[in-house]
Amino acid sequence: MIVSLPFTPFPLASSPHIQTFMGTVVLLHSAPSSKQTLVRMEDGDLLSCEVTTPENWEAGHATVLMVHGLGGSHESAYLLRMCHKLTARGYRVIRMNLRGCGSGRGHATRSYHSGLSDDLFSVIKAFKEGSPDSRFYVMGFSLGGNIVLKLAGELEYSASRWVERFIAICPPTDLWACTKRISRPSNRVYERYFVRSLLQQVQDNWKAYSELHKEGFPQCDTILEFDELYTCRLWGYHSAMDYYKQCSAIKFMPSIRSSCRILLSKDDPVVAPEPVCELDLPSYVEIFTTEYGGHMGFLGDPRQPEGLRWMDTTLLSWLPEVAV
Repeated sequence: MIVSLPFTPFPLASSPHIQTFMGTVVLLHSAPSSKQTLVRMEDGDLLSCEVTTPENWEAGHATVLMVHGLGGSHESAYLLRMCHKLTARGYRVIRMNLRGCGSGRGHATRSYHSGLSDDLFSVIKAFKEGSPDSRFYVMGFSLGGNIVLKLAGELEYSASRWVERFIAICPPTDLWACTKRISRPSNRVYERYFVRSLLQQVQDNWKAYSELHKEGFPQCDTILEFDELYTCRLWGYHSAMDYYKQCSAIKFMPSIRSSCRILLSKDDPVVAPEPVCELDLPSYVEIFTTEYGGHMGFLGDPRQPEGLRWMDTTLLSWLPEVAV
């Protein structure tokens, strides 16, 4: 099911590039207090999760687990905003860092990539074991959304045992289509930003890569080049195309058999909405689109009921009003 949502952008800010930039701006005076929890992966690497628990939270109350996007961490603006708003409603919030990100820097020997749904499942299981009666809602933003949807498809009917609802915001479900879109001349500023972030990850984890590139630290200018030089070699994919094919959520989404909602903007400069909108998907999957919003921007007209942070208000409406 595809639903078109009314969204009125902030006055004079309908440009997808303005929307995308404003979505990254932090307008908070302080980060939410949290406790670090390290979760061990099957290969021995550790993932760092920042857990914020309201004072009145009990073992049977609900939990929201959030996964950041490419170049992000538990300190990403959208995770900070949502954490404040969710804990105000009584939810325990887990901000999961992908490998080597945020407070997890130095705890992983390999960098993350778009298909690490096993890592997400390991985190879900670890927290579920500690609070089996807590209902879990999982949100993935951008790259994190691809991971979330991939896991939902892989788990099929068993997903509802672990997660009440999967939510993905601007997910790059077709990695090759996304790579081509972001390499357009008008979008090169985004590609340069992401490549710099990825290369920084390599430098932080050079020990893992040094055996692959004994001649030194090769530079690259595009995401495709990075995936060929680093992602594929480190994780054992034959080529970038092999990696994109195996890790794109679009391959797994027809198998989703649990509640799932996806938010997309038709003018997203990073993620093309067409691949997922053209899929023949089961009724469990609901897709919501807007005409404007950019990539995870959705900066709304403050005179409208949803307010300035339209995305946050919409995501909150997809969850029970209180966590009890």
